[in-house]
Amino acid sequence: MELTIDVPSGFDATALVLPKATSTLPGLTQYRYSITLLDGTTMTGVAKPGDTITQTKDSPMRTVKLYPNMLASGAYTDRAESCTTLVSDNADCAGKSKMYLQGSLAAKYDDGTPVKGGDMIKTLFTITIPSVRMKDPQPGELVTFTQTVSNTQQVVLEEQLVAAAGTWGQQGSDKQPGLKNAGLLSTMVSVSGNPTTPYIYEPIFYYVLPCGTVYNNDPLTWPNSHGGVTGDPEVTTFQADDGRQVVKIDYTGTGYKYYTQTGATNAVYLNNEPDAISGTYPWQICMVSPTTKIDTKADPATPPADTTYVQGADKDVYLVGQGTWTINAAKETRTTELSQGNAADMFESHTTSNDLSAMNSLDAYNDDPTLMRFAVSVSNNESQPLQHIREFVAIPKSTGDSTFALNLTGPVTFDNLNGSGTSLPSYTVRYSTQPVAFTTALGSEPSTDGYVEAADVKEWSAIQSLVIEMDTLPAATVMGRFILNCSDETLYQDAQKSVALETGLYAQKTDGSAMQPLVITKSDKGVATISVTGQSTVIARLHWQVDGVDHYAALDDLTHSYANNLDEFPALGLDYPIHTRAACPQRTRR
Repeated sequence: MELTIDVPSGFDATALVLPKATSTLPGLTQYRYSITLLDGTTMTGVAKPGDTITQTKDSPMRTVKLYPNMLASGAYTDRAESCTTLVSDNADCAGKSKMYLQGSLAAKYDDGTPVKGGDMIKTLFTITIPSVRMKDPQPGELVTFTQTVSNTQQVVLEEQLVAAAGTWGQQGSDKQPGLKNAGLLSTMVSVSGNPTTPYIYEPIFYYVLPCGTVYNNDPLTWPNSHGGVTGDPEVTTFQADDGRQVVKIDYTGTGYKYYTQTGATNAVYLNNEPDAISGTYPWQICMVSPTTKIDTKADPATPPADTTYVQGADKDVYLVGQGTWTINAAKETRTTELSQGNAADMFESHTTSNDLSAMNSLDAYNDDPTLMRFAVSVSNNESQPLQHIREFVAIPKSTGDSTFALNLTGPVTFDNLNGSGTSLPSYTVRYSTQPVAFTTALGSEPSTDGYVEAADVKEWSAIQSLVIEMDTLPAATVMGRFILNCSDETLYQDAQKSVALETGLYAQKTDGSAMQPLVITKSDKGVATISVTGQSTVIARLHWQVDGVDHYAALDDLTHSYANNLDEFPALGLDYPIHTRAACPQRTRR
């Protein structure tokens, strides 16, 4: 038996990999070979199954003849498509029981003419069995059995390479609000498109999460990898203009080629927010790929309608895929709390604030690190309305080794989670300079004596409690978030401390009977907290304005570092001494 490979001009074949020994190739123990190179050199020898026969001179293979010692009836190798036929380094073929040539596209054909994009290159594979002779019925002669197959490949220039990617989302059977690790979103191998490369060079992915969810902030699950190399993208989050959280997975500057075939994943797990509203919500995964073109079902030239999903990018933007996410709330009445420290771009149960500077860049914080926010929501998911609703909130005022106090900076604001077109019950928020005395006794509620509306508040920092009042809350209704805008005036001394919000919901049922009070204390599972991160002991805080814009900085006597470069301060004619520890000399900067 003779196997012949005619290698086309334009393909610099440098090696031939033989099928490894398997039970599907019984009795095959060796191959005699004769390989002719372009310069006329002939290579001969004997190789074993699984060997790689490499060119002996710097000249490409042009004709390969193999003579296996045995090819039993029914013998077969792995299928050709068991490894990628896309532009690759053949890594997918390693370890397979198959025969394949290794090499690269030549710059010129054997006659010296250049290889151009769009050219077609054909490889021929012929099997001949001289020992099998049969009579041809037409000429009436004995002939040798011969069969030839071919493979034609089109030359694609690097700038013409097109990749394809897909997406998938997964949720468990539990779709309750407040569920941690409620499901995941991920990229995956594309099941459509016509890719010519399995790689995307330094892409940026934007996972636009569905309403009512947030990223759990764990490292990527099943991070993209190939050939023993795992990508190391920068993973950050931000809030789009419509309030949805976006997880940005950025490979820029890493040199990594994102792999799109089997195992092409980058999964992020999501938490359902405690005050999420029942419904089905869309999610999208977009990509910015400046180098590699992407073949998708969507129009690749059209960025998403909300360009804040991709931070304003308007070139090389692709919609990789999309789907839906479902929230199913239990039939119960709930009060929920959320927090947003200066390092959080979304409201969550537990967030952090940085002790030196605001990290989330949200407009509400105006770069003032002392600002923090809590949110309270009331949900009536039962079949009957509630009446005489009173939601009391205690402003955290206690201080100590592990906790700190907050001041309101102004009136409570409201965020309608249901959408601007949804009609909700009217409400009133009143404030008191006295603390609230929560009670869990059925039929009892704190007194509202002395509570006043916002117009009558003289000093917001003096407010110690507030009450949100509604006459009725219809069945299957979630009131949006009542947002407490607060400030930690001692932030620079509060590293490693935390603060918790205490609330109590009191209401009556339709028949006038009292609902069991729902009180959340500091030790409860559902309490919202903000923890201040950092190790510094700040001795001074600086505040100045440039062109009407507020700027803030802090001086730290442990690290001698600054939130901003003091050389950029306006010339105020003041010295800011840094009182260092005894081991350090005292320094002065203007």
